[in-house]
Amino acid sequence: MSRCWHGLVALVVIASLAVQLALIFTGGADANSGQAEALNLGVRLWRLFSYFTIESNLLVLAAALVLVWRTTFDGPVWRVVRLDALLGILITGLVSRSCWRPRCTSPEPLWP
Repeated sequence: MSRCWHGLVALVVIASLAVQLALIFTGGADANSGQAEALNLGVRLWRLFSYFTIESNLLVLAAALVLVWRTTFDGPVWRVVRLDALLGILITGLVSRSCWRPRCTSPEPLWP
């Protein structure tokens, strides 16, 4: 059962990264800035992979794929990778929820 869940997580991450890469390669609007800039492809890819959100998603993808392959995988380096993936996604979610989302839905400041 855990392989199914980890496989589903991996598929969601792969699909979201594929959509973002398709936007970049076709010259469409960047999902993060909303602008279709006439920049070099290398610069656009550099900007994409420098986002903390993307880096967190890549760690989650690596962890999910390993757990699909072998659910009992363990070791000191592996524990650091899983903890980094968990903390990265947790920080991404907290920042998104507390800082960015309220600004998109309400003109009032989050804190007085």
